[in-house]
Amino acid sequence: MEFKRYIAEHHYLRGTPPEGIVKLWVFLAERRIGALMWGRTTSRMWTNLPILELTRAVFEDDTPPNVESRALALARLVEDAPMLTAHAEGRTP
Repeated sequence: MEFKRYIAEHHYLRGTPPEGIVKLWVFLAERRIGALMWGRTTSRMWTNLPILELTRAVFEDDTPPNVESRALALARLVEDAPMLTAHAEGRTP
């Protein structure tokens, strides 16, 4: 429950998808700086493939440059991970 609450409090949509298959905390040294959540892909072409789609990514504001890209790169190294996909949204602050 703590994970979903953290995502909801820090993500601009203020909520979480109903299902999160893979949930990863992101740490810098011993400080938690963010979280990544993957779920089933929404693409109808890929529903029968072992693909997870990034559904939420949140990071604290005072993180180093490019921390999001670094976290995604590290997530690919998880042993036995299925194919991962992520899509960026154009959003104006």
